[in-house]
Amino acid sequence: MVSLAGSAGHSGPTACGAKHSYWVGKKTGVLFVESGAVAAGRYLFRLLLHRGQGEKTGGGPVVRVELESGASFAVSPGDGGKGPFVWSRPFEVDVPAGVFRFRIRSLVKATVHVEAFRLECECE
Repeated sequence: MVSLAGSAGHSGPTACGAKHSYWVGKKTGVLFVESGAVAAGRYLFRLLLHRGQGEKTGGGPVVRVELESGASFAVSPGDGGKGPFVWSRPFEVDVPAGVFRFRIRSLVKATVHVEAFRLECECE
């Protein structure tokens, strides 16, 4: 994570063992995220989100991911899993070589907890 803007912050500890997760809310919260260097290619992108807000919105999108390339997509918590955090469905993204940067913007007034993101190579 690089920085926060608007109604955003962190709370902890997390299911992944990190000291804290991040949250966005009130339709103004933004997380600015930067990963380590990645190889160019097509990846599957997922977010680990708290299932609570997805249930409150009837399974609708709770955040929008905006890639540095200009691509964006709305994300809902997934249906599977038993814990409070669940992985979103995968989104195909084309990533240039280097540092991967994106923003996570709140789409709902309530607080949405974001635990982690995952990039999985779509190797053939």
